[in-house]
Amino acid sequence: MKCLHCQGEMKKGETPFHIDRKDCHLTLDRVPAWVCTQYGEPYFEAAEVDAIQDLIRSVEQKAHPPSHWPLEPLLTAYSLHGEELCASPIGQGHI
Repeated sequence: MKCLHCQGEMKKGETPFHIDRKDCHLTLDRVPAWVCTQYGEPYFEAAEVDAIQDLIRSVEQKAHPPSHWPLEPLLTAYSLHGEELCASPIGQGHI
């Protein structure tokens, strides 16, 4: 497999992925990908793209804090428990 940008060789490995969406920051430390050996440009296979898109949809659905939350959230912390993504707003008095 050749890199689309530089025609360098691609090697199967892992790469970080980060996206900002609806005031949330999603960071994945190690996503399987084909990585350019010259410049490090990652290419994801369909299964990884589908999994990333599923996570993004889940984050978008859970991005709003519960109505009983007493403080205006400054940040939202996300954690993965098994296959369930949990969102926890972090308010001003909790940082």
